[in-house]
Amino acid sequence: MKRCLTLGSLVLALAGAAAAGQFSAGLERLAAGRSADEALTVLLSMREQADIAGLDADLHARRATRAVRHEAVVHSLKERAASSQKDLLRSLEQLWNTGKVKGYTSYWITNAVLVNAPLGVLRELAARGDVAQAEPELLVELIDPILPATPGEHPSGDGQRTPEPGVLAVRALEVWNQLGVTGMGALVGGIDTGVLGTHAALSSRWRGNNGHPTAECWLDAAGFGDMTPADGHGHGTHTMGTMVGGAPGLEVGVAPGAQWIASNCINMSTGAGFDNAVIASFQFMADPDDDPGTIDDVPDVVQNSWGVNEGFSGYFDCDSRWWAAIDNCEAAGVCVTWSAGNEGPGATTLRSPGDRALTPYNCFSVGATNPTAPYTIASFSSRGPSGCGGAFAMKPEVSAPGVDTYSCYNNGNYTTMSGTSMAGPHVAGVVALMRSANPDIEVDAIKQILMDTAVDLGTAGEDNTYGHGLVDAYEAVLAALSGFNDIYPPNLLPVSLDLALADQPQTVSAQITDASGLASVTLAWRLPDQAWNSVAMTQNGSTWSGQIPGQTGGSVVEYSITAVDASENANSASTNVASYAVYTLLFAEGFNGTSTFTHEGGGGLTDQWHLEAARAYEGSQSWKFGGTGSANYADNAGGVLSSPVLAIPAGALEIVASVRSWLAAETSGTYPDSCYDGGVLQVSLDGSPWQDALPNSDYTHDLRNRTSTAALVAWLGVPRPMLSGNADWSRLSVSVPFGTTTVQLRWLFGTDTGTTREGWYLDDFKLLALLPVSAGLPVDDLSIAWSGGVVTLNWSPQPSALAYRVYGATQPWDAAPPLLGEVLVPGFQLNESGPLCFYQVRVVY
Repeated sequence: MKRCLTLGSLVLALAGAAAAGQFSAGLERLAAGRSADEALTVLLSMREQADIAGLDADLHARRATRAVRHEAVVHSLKERAASSQKDLLRSLEQLWNTGKVKGYTSYWITNAVLVNAPLGVLRELAARGDVAQAEPELLVELIDPILPATPGEHPSGDGQRTPEPGVLAVRALEVWNQLGVTGMGALVGGIDTGVLGTHAALSSRWRGNNGHPTAECWLDAAGFGDMTPADGHGHGTHTMGTMVGGAPGLEVGVAPGAQWIASNCINMSTGAGFDNAVIASFQFMADPDDDPGTIDDVPDVVQNSWGVNEGFSGYFDCDSRWWAAIDNCEAAGVCVTWSAGNEGPGATTLRSPGDRALTPYNCFSVGATNPTAPYTIASFSSRGPSGCGGAFAMKPEVSAPGVDTYSCYNNGNYTTMSGTSMAGPHVAGVVALMRSANPDIEVDAIKQILMDTAVDLGTAGEDNTYGHGLVDAYEAVLAALSGFNDIYPPNLLPVSLDLALADQPQTVSAQITDASGLASVTLAWRLPDQAWNSVAMTQNGSTWSGQIPGQTGGSVVEYSITAVDASENANSASTNVASYAVYTLLFAEGFNGTSTFTHEGGGGLTDQWHLEAARAYEGSQSWKFGGTGSANYADNAGGVLSSPVLAIPAGALEIVASVRSWLAAETSGTYPDSCYDGGVLQVSLDGSPWQDALPNSDYTHDLRNRTSTAALVAWLGVPRPMLSGNADWSRLSVSVPFGTTTVQLRWLFGTDTGTTREGWYLDDFKLLALLPVSAGLPVDDLSIAWSGGVVTLNWSPQPSALAYRVYGATQPWDAAPPLLGEVLVPGFQLNESGPLCFYQVRVVY
């Protein structure tokens, strides 16, 4: 959320908990001598932080695809920010309404809130128990080119011109011509001064000109009002040109087949302020379309040619404030590269955050060399070791051409510049080629390959001048193509199965990837204690699918997926064994034509439930709350859609009610966990009063109590969790308690006055039951105890058991003993009565 915050410069990120009430050392210096009424802009980092490091390790161990990784990390970040900032944002809203806070902005990439307020108010906010620390503003600067720009026309292209010397030096031409990899399918991002989007060498490569919304492809973080990519400085156009620029025969970029997106937040010269646009830019690059479930919008690599040094007020060497946004962005699958700085040739002159050195991989910095052999280091290139110290202080990681680099300029022509700002984009372009060759290769693996394949320069081995040496695109892409010495089994992540129906085939799908390719993928299945059957799975992208024949209702089916990779260094199998139960269909409606469902208005509001053909999950119609066709719902609308009373057969072990749902309802832009319109699913069991079934306690949208929602609140009450927001077709399922004989469901939807959306669609309703297949052999270790007129039966759990049936008889030879009851786990008690003396427990499969 954003409240008119345009003031000042900003510290980017946070890390490390601090006691409540603590200003950072830099903020205390900044606050010294100032009055309590003087306003400052600070970043309040929340005490609760998502465990992204642990999640990252788990995803690495599971060899998750980039898509799975991105969804898991971004969802975790957003969920933790929404839950932990809730109370703080409510307080800030109240302070803003009373004029005590001038502005605030919430971020999930760092789980922090930027606040502009008087110093006295800031101290009170920092003292909150949910706030870890308050950080000060920070000035950073663009790493300006060393040589002045020399704008000029590009030579006319006849398709025969040799690419730029830097492109040749990193062996990109060999990658294009011999390996057939030009960056196609990869996406690069630039956090820089912007990009001239109409430049002939870049226009066709901007993602926004390739069928995607501008909002996903360009962030005017500097607030200049540029609706499409623009560059008032020239630096960002130049760096982007080195990454992707040029048509065949006119290449100035390392990965001319890749596309690009950009932010203009570093749109100022040396010494100018750098504001909260940096956090917004990292958040944008981590998830441009604000949808964790999509990956095509997320850049493979983001180049940064900016940093700070010790000359800036309030900055401390290796300050951790920068790190959270970088780490979280990389955990989401984005490789972040840094120009080392132009403060050489002295030692320990790297800019921050490029001087970070906690691991061999963060932050990955690039020094600058001459573009032709012997590729000597540029005198201006910043040197290591890092002032951060430690085992990984040797810096930079690699080097690349950064002297007399010819690339695009913001006048539509071309120019020559020098600096590590020109070297970093060469490396980012190589990363784009690697991701083009192997889209799922992890960030740390990319960096390790770049270091391992670099051409050693200077002192033998890694050094503080060249790092590991000159980056080599050809060897790096070869390593990426081969899986980087793959010794691991395939990465296998089964997707959720649909509910299996009696006598209907069951499709089993899995996301399966391997760096060196897959030789075979097999699906095996069986009923308990029977022989295995197998079938080869078929491929669609990274998804492999196979089908198990339909089975009798109540059956338990075990299945196993085995994937074998094709690496020369490994021929391992990754196996996952699981099982599912087969349900019997009790009732179903597809809402095509007529329906047994009924509807009525709720709370005196306008009922808009109707059968609609505009959008259906399957068939020709679905139930919709909203306007006719795809029209939005009305203001102050509310209605109830009810199923008939549905009977459940005796002996059902599990009952599930399921419906497909599509939703577009208004949430709050100011309060991300609140809504103004939404729905609720309720159930009535055996005629009991209605009770909420969905949303459950994990859902985050609460109906907001305000003037526009007065009629809705009067009907539904508050606090009221609601299903709201935007969600494509998905399954909503509710489990009905064991022993229920009838169930009825109803869907309530209501709106406030104001903004409207398309509404709620429901389709493909099913009531399913897990019915026992058979009562098998009796258990052989039944124990019986009598005490105080109570009989207690106990026995051991049986493999593959669905339930246990307990029988009682008056004589041991009774062929059809009465059924006393059925339980899901071992153990049964009854009051002793009459002549029952003999008991038996049979296993239900």
